[in-house]
Amino acid sequence: LPYALGVMADKSRIRKYHNTAHSVLKVINSGGTDGDKIEGCGLSIAAALETSGGGELNIKEVAKEAMSQIETAFEHEGECTGIPTGFPALDSRTTGLHPGELVILAARPGMGKTSLAMGVAEHLAVDGDTPVGVLSLEMKSTSLVMRSFASRAGIDGRDLRAGKLLDTDFPKLNRAFGEIANSKLYLDDSHGINLTEASARIRRMVRKHGCKLIVIDYLQLMHAGGDHSESRVSQVTRISNGLKSLANQLSITILCLSQLNRAVEHQDRPPRLSDLRESGSIEQDADMVWFLYQDDPESNITRLIVAKNRSGPTGEIALEFQPKFTRYITPRIEDEVSVRRPVHPDFHLEDA
Repeated sequence: LPYALGVMADKSRIRKYHNTAHSVLKVINSGGTDGDKIEGCGLSIAAALETSGGGELNIKEVAKEAMSQIETAFEHEGECTGIPTGFPALDSRTTGLHPGELVILAARPGMGKTSLAMGVAEHLAVDGDTPVGVLSLEMKSTSLVMRSFASRAGIDGRDLRAGKLLDTDFPKLNRAFGEIANSKLYLDDSHGINLTEASARIRRMVRKHGCKLIVIDYLQLMHAGGDHSESRVSQVTRISNGLKSLANQLSITILCLSQLNRAVEHQDRPPRLSDLRESGSIEQDADMVWFLYQDDPESNITRLIVAKNRSGPTGEIALEFQPKFTRYITPRIEDEVSVRRPVHPDFHLEDA
């Protein structure tokens, strides 16, 4: 029903704009001075915009909503008040994922950005019965699901792809199949799409399936559309602006993966906000920016750095990557202690 109502609302807006366009053309082709025509066109357009939604809000209603959120936070002090990610230490620092937020997850190639994002998506869709949409611009949906099978069944992904299965693997694989197949996880592996096309697919998943989280893998594979002579930095800026606006309009969380500049690969240091590839305004538009970083390439312990958190503290937590199963888990306490260290001086608490 929500999807059908959304389609009807869009059709209504299109008819209204169609009628407005006819009105503007009628004014332009009528008699009178240019000044009269300009004023007439302006009135027609203003009338259409005035009824297109949005506008000023009653401060009393906004204050009530804010107070309600404060009361909820007080009643659940110390708990995750947003959508849980499946990683308690991360939820403790961020209070979970919240509607209207754009979250950027960035790392060097091969660090497991997709694995972490899919881990969050699976936790919500499979374990939490929360609708999640995944817009995969790089990998095919079948490849993503194969990873999910390996992760949830605890079977080496290479053995799974090669068909090297033991008799004991089939019950685990069947269980994983049932969990994934019956979950509220929706995949779209359209490649080479622009911001407008991506927005349409996201709106569809939200209206048709009620998705609360959208994962995009990854930002630099999306095109802004329009002028092809526009610089890539300018395009990425428009894309990040558009994704943030979309998260607000649809009241959803968008978790968008991003690449880092190549120069970071040759520097032995944690990533910084300025390292976001073709960054433009990514760091300004994002409510949170997460980085994955390993101090020791031989270790499976990875630092998840919260480099920006508009509504809370920055810092880092420890995760353990299990490459055979392409998944991240919460490490043992003794492993986690070994990676705790002061926050990088570039980290800061954003003004709310």
